[in-house]
Amino acid sequence: MAATYNPNVFNVQNERQAKNIILTPEGQSTDERWEKETPFLVSDINQLMNLEKDSLIVDFGCGIGRVSRELIKLHGCRVIGVDISLSMQVLGLQYVHDSRFSVLTPDLIRQMVKSGLRVDACFSIWVLQHCPNVEQEIELIKSLLKPGGCFYILNNNMPAIPTDKGWINNKVDIKPMLEKHFSEVSYSMIPQEYVSEVVHEHSFIAKLKK
Repeated sequence: MAATYNPNVFNVQNERQAKNIILTPEGQSTDERWEKETPFLVSDINQLMNLEKDSLIVDFGCGIGRVSRELIKLHGCRVIGVDISLSMQVLGLQYVHDSRFSVLTPDLIRQMVKSGLRVDACFSIWVLQHCPNVEQEIELIKSLLKPGGCFYILNNNMPAIPTDKGWINNKVDIKPMLEKHFSEVSYSMIPQEYVSEVVHEHSFIAKLKK
């Protein structure tokens, strides 16, 4: 019997559980990863996007908004978080605790795109590797962006789809999809000074433009 997609793994009871699933221990504890990785991402994202107070961006697969919170603190930008998990959405509003942060379901943001919503930039951190229909999500992100809008992604090299039979690698390579829909600014690896060796070796950063 084929495995069935199981997004319930992202349903959590509290902030501690949320952090543990957002950043699983991979050669470092969850808290170590949170402390070291987050400042790097905030800095690296800003180098691509040049965020300002009136910037409107999307955090695709926002979790509880760990990166969004820091970007808002630094720049006063507005962030729309998108997440499939209702519990993550609720916890995100509490964690970020700022009127410039809002959260939407993927279905709702699709409807808003049809109504004309366009944003300056989007970022997605450790998310697309978990999506069973990843090209559909990439197309949604593209449709969200204004012409010339930036897309920043940090992702595993290989998929890890949550199913009723555990985490499954469905062998989908997203890089050709990204190259199909976006123009490349740069590809790189997250520096090992911020992450463990296993995370450094098995992931990539893509900086892209529509």
